[in-house]
Amino acid sequence: MHKKDAGVTLSDMIQIVKCCVEDHSWRMRTAIATNYGKFATCFSSSDVCAEIFPLLGTLLVDTEIDIRVSACATGVDFLDIVGVADYLKEISPICQQLSDDDAPNARKAVADLVVDSAVKVGQDHAASHLNPLIMKFIGDVDPLVRIRIISKLSAITEKFPQVFNRLTSTLQDLFSDPKWRVDKQMILAISAVVKHLGQDDLLGQFLP
Repeated sequence: MHKKDAGVTLSDMIQIVKCCVEDHSWRMRTAIATNYGKFATCFSSSDVCAEIFPLLGTLLVDTEIDIRVSACATGVDFLDIVGVADYLKEISPICQQLSDDDAPNARKAVADLVVDSAVKVGQDHAASHLNPLIMKFIGDVDPLVRIRIISKLSAITEKFPQVFNRLTSTLQDLFSDPKWRVDKQMILAISAVVKHLGQDDLLGQFLP
């Protein structure tokens, strides 16, 4: 349905979205969460800001793990529409809450959302809202959560060198992590580390 055809049915469409988000059926909520980012461009920016985007928060804290995971994957789709300030006001406290989620899969998804959001909002905004969460996730008890941050080191070193510097001691420990998947991801991330530190510092700090 094109925007120009919405007319009097626009409010009805928004109500349908709301009903799906709040539906008692996890299947219905899963279906809408999986493609929720598409609604960022289906309605006017004012409707997205006022009606659609706030419902993302509902999906992010859904009782079903898979729904929380799917919602995380769509978060950044709304950033350009709602603007950095409103985006962070809604997303940051939820990400903070989900950083302690009992489900590792949910924490993995939130780690992705946090780094992807930080890259888009820039250093000034990320410093107070998102960078502390990056630090938290790199030390997560689950190796697969740690790997999500390691896999994005290239973006972190490019956009947030200060964060990388704070991660150095943690990354040193991860080079000898007992989990082979973490070791493997650290090896794959070596190019990003070398690009940021240079070969001499790499040898001195990480490969004594």
